[in-house]
Amino acid sequence: MLKLEKYIVVLLGVFLSIWTSLYIAGFFLVEAGIHRALFIGITLIIGFLTKPLKINYVGKIIDYILIIATVLTFGYYIYFYNELIMRAGLVTNIDVFFTVLVLIILLEAIRRTVSIYLSIIIVAILLHTLLGSKIPFFSTESDFSLERVSSVVFLGNTGIFGIPLDVAATIVFIFVLFGAFFAKSGVGQAFLDLAFGAFGGVRGGPAKVSIFGSGLMGSVSGSATANVVTTGVFTIPLMKKVGYSSRFAGAVESVASTGGMIMPPIMAAVGFLIAEFLGIPYFEVMMMALIPALFYYITLFIAIDAQAGKRGIKGVPKQDLPNIFDVIKKSWYLFIPLLILIYFLVIKRWSPGLSGLISISFIIIMSWIRKDTRINFKKLIESFDEAARGIVTVAVACAGAGTIVGLFSLTGLGNRLAIILVNLAGNNLLILLVFVAIIALILGMGLTATAVYLTLVVILAPAIEAFGLPVAVAHMFIFYYGILSNITPPVAIASFAAAGLTNDSPMQVAVLSAKLAIPIYLIPFTFGFNPAYLLIGTWSTIVVAIITGLLAIYAIATSVIGYAMTNLSLLYRFIFFISGICLLLPETITDFIGIVLFMFVLITQIITKKRQRFTAVSNV
Repeated sequence: MLKLEKYIVVLLGVFLSIWTSLYIAGFFLVEAGIHRALFIGITLIIGFLTKPLKINYVGKIIDYILIIATVLTFGYYIYFYNELIMRAGLVTNIDVFFTVLVLIILLEAIRRTVSIYLSIIIVAILLHTLLGSKIPFFSTESDFSLERVSSVVFLGNTGIFGIPLDVAATIVFIFVLFGAFFAKSGVGQAFLDLAFGAFGGVRGGPAKVSIFGSGLMGSVSGSATANVVTTGVFTIPLMKKVGYSSRFAGAVESVASTGGMIMPPIMAAVGFLIAEFLGIPYFEVMMMALIPALFYYITLFIAIDAQAGKRGIKGVPKQDLPNIFDVIKKSWYLFIPLLILIYFLVIKRWSPGLSGLISISFIIIMSWIRKDTRINFKKLIESFDEAARGIVTVAVACAGAGTIVGLFSLTGLGNRLAIILVNLAGNNLLILLVFVAIIALILGMGLTATAVYLTLVVILAPAIEAFGLPVAVAHMFIFYYGILSNITPPVAIASFAAAGLTNDSPMQVAVLSAKLAIPIYLIPFTFGFNPAYLLIGTWSTIVVAIITGLLAIYAIATSVIGYAMTNLSLLYRFIFFISGICLLLPETITDFIGIVLFMFVLITQIITKKRQRFTAVSNV
């Protein structure tokens, strides 16, 4: 990128950050559609400048043509906004022209910044809309004209300018900005120091540090890959130092970093989209995500502890660990903005956008307490710039998702896909959830958390809802499995990033990550069959679900590693695994079978452990 282009990107980033902040704060009372158009127009320009075509000068010419086309297209929409809204449905030839142009611009931007597969999906759905009566199996009663497509996709506040883009242009961007400022304040190192001080000295300590450090950082960063490279540079060498293999260290870091995206309060900003789609307060989304997120990290913690016990891995010597009280004394003020965010989101129940803005202001204020954390003018501009660059993929994906939603509303294709999936599953919920999980893992590979959710939810959620499950279950199931694509071969981007830090085979790290996550892959099925895990239902069913769930993930995690209190034989590993599966099913009889099997293995482990101690003492 040329020096002039870098300056342009920075200026656009600063403008976008300031404009959006003032808009959310209520200083600019413009129409929502105008704000969305301005937002997506600027992000598209930033995307074309930061992800240029690399075909010598020809590519540069194409980039500039796309940028000019973007300015003209969204300039047309903004300038004639009131007229376009007033004559809704009366589409002119120039409207059709700009609709075709915006689709070309958007598809190319998606190809560059999100995934070519999403572009292909949109093209396929667009062709189905235009030529649906001629397509077998998915045929429509009639074809839709370009005028009808224009009225839904480009004109008005639907399609490209629908709910997904609205959330990206307000809430999501504010929290991307929050993450950028948070990182500049140096809170990442404080998170790591706290985790090291708390868990570095216990059995397998550095790996457990990775869990908590990555979880804390990931809950505000929103990117598994960024989380890996941020915390992994500290945790992976220490894991290797105490005895873990480099491959295992990379797998632990990638799985731990991926989990941060489902951890409240921010949930990679996808939680805000879920709240908008479901039409519920964000607080309820956080509460629904809490138990699955805790189960995710508890499962990983158990697996790491079992591996450490199996290999006799100790913790880091106490003298080499930071003192927790010293860390808090030195960095306490860095955590105040996060506490303020939680206060306004959870207790005051203010809007996410305004809560985020207030928290950002506190980040800047608190950073000035110490010189080394101070956010000066340079860091301020860098934060604006990083946030604008970081929102490009999200904004483009949201515009693409809005396009899909708009086209689905015309053709009803979403409902037909749901019927086809249900029929293929033979009206069996388990088979349907397996289908949905596989599709989510495949389509989610290489996509960001937001792009994964938006791509999948409009296609797959209706199928799950067709079984009569709460709509929240469908959204959380898809979100969870889309996130797990980060550690699922063959395109496990978080695992590949960790492999770059371990100098190990990316595919082997990805395979080991998937093995570590076997119990985690089962967690979405728990709330698929039992919504109590999402805190839906009576308190008695929720408490029972949590207790049996904890026993289940312990049994499954230790059976995968092959160690509980002592090494587990293949027979006991199988029994423990079956015990865990039974405990996950929401039936009294399966709970009873699961507990009996669990107690059988646990008692044999206690007896075996006592015999080993007795033998060791006798030999002395």
